[in-house]
Amino acid sequence: RWTEDPPFSLQRKDGSLGGLQVELARAVFGRLGCQLVWIRLPWARALRDLEHGELDVLMGTLRRPEREPYAWFSQPNRSSRNLLFVRQEALPRWDSDSLLALRQTEFRLGAQVVVSYGAEFDQLAQDPDFRRRMVINPRRSALWRMLELGRIDGLIVDEWTAALELHQLGLSERVVHTRAVISTQQVGDAFSRRTVPIELVRRYDQAVEQMHRDGSLQTLLNAFLSPQDLRSR
Repeated sequence: RWTEDPPFSLQRKDGSLGGLQVELARAVFGRLGCQLVWIRLPWARALRDLEHGELDVLMGTLRRPEREPYAWFSQPNRSSRNLLFVRQEALPRWDSDSLLALRQTEFRLGAQVVVSYGAEFDQLAQDPDFRRRMVINPRRSALWRMLELGRIDGLIVDEWTAALELHQLGLSERVVHTRAVISTQQVGDAFSRRTVPIELVRRYDQAVEQMHRDGSLQTLLNAFLSPQDLRSR
């Protein structure tokens, strides 16, 4: 499954597919001698199709108890970190290693609607004083611009997404992340129990481990954190 969700999956100008999850799948399944057929699906539909055996593999899926009855899960093969981004000139002022350290300050935090960024964020969001300094917006692009203009002091974004969006907005040199890691999740890939034997999942894990040992996995991951236009990849 893919959808237009840079930098994880996307369609290039020439019509071909790219992105972190697409290239990871090609690399790992290529070692297993498998051919891939990509289907464009929204997230909720992809989970339903995985459950009913209409989709075999769903890349980038967190292991949740409610998904266990219908999905096998690979071993985690990458991390997803939510980081706190601020303007470069404000880094000395806000460079804390904890989001909670900003509670008694005047820090104004931008966040997206109906998104949880982890326990520290949830705790601050329940504080009435801090909540009044939060700016909630459904569009992350608008929040980046508010940060650039100084209307907010910081924004929590997944590191993979931030690398691409800051480059596209021309903000890679002006906006940086602090030492604070707001949350970290270990990410793997899901396989339909209806159509995929567990032996294939084990072979998949072995192929990922081989990529880890020979360095090709880290090379691939690093490429999607570099300041470049990933649509050209």
